[in-house]
Amino acid sequence: MNLQWEALEDWHANEDTQCIECLSEVIMNVCTSKDDMDSTAVLNDAAIHLEETLSLLEKFTKTMSASATHTLWITFLDMMRILVCFLHAQRVGNWLDYLDQAGKMLPYIVAAGHHKYGIYLSLHLQEMKKLPHTAPEVHDRLLHGAFTVRRADGKHNGVSPDMVLEQTYNAEVKQKQGLCGITMKPKTHVAIHQTYRGCNSWEIQENCTCQS
Repeated sequence: MNLQWEALEDWHANEDTQCIECLSEVIMNVCTSKDDMDSTAVLNDAAIHLEETLSLLEKFTKTMSASATHTLWITFLDMMRILVCFLHAQRVGNWLDYLDQAGKMLPYIVAAGHHKYGIYLSLHLQEMKKLPHTAPEVHDRLLHGAFTVRRADGKHNGVSPDMVLEQTYNAEVKQKQGLCGITMKPKTHVAIHQTYRGCNSWEIQENCTCQS
């Protein structure tokens, strides 16, 4: 982003506008202001200059689109921005932003040749957007961050369930004393074979008791 901003400033030197300088000055005023009322007024002023700067950035991007190197870097920055926003949505449990960023990934996923990911992600997004009508209670839980897991108290530590699975159960299974290591021992095979019939008979008795 620093390189992109420097290139924008160099290009902006030939443009008849002072929005970047004004925006920088406003940001400095916000940082130094101690009065809440004054900060609110400064932020409102910053919003105007920010819109002008974004329009200037869009014009700069279109002007430089003829350069293959510039297009490559802009594409790379866009992918990184999507990834950072996607991770942030998971960390804070923002369901709507999570869906929005996942949708922005689709063009890059298809362009990379991951067609199955593209197909199933499209289906996933379609089904999730129907949830307010098909499963409103589930949708409400997801809006409150139920699509991520927090292993400790906090506001920015949510992770996806598959990541938690890798960090906990799968990690323990792969240890020497874990399931993978234990099942390689002959004694374990014998124990499993001896308890298998007992477990099955107990399950049959339980089912019969429940049905009766």
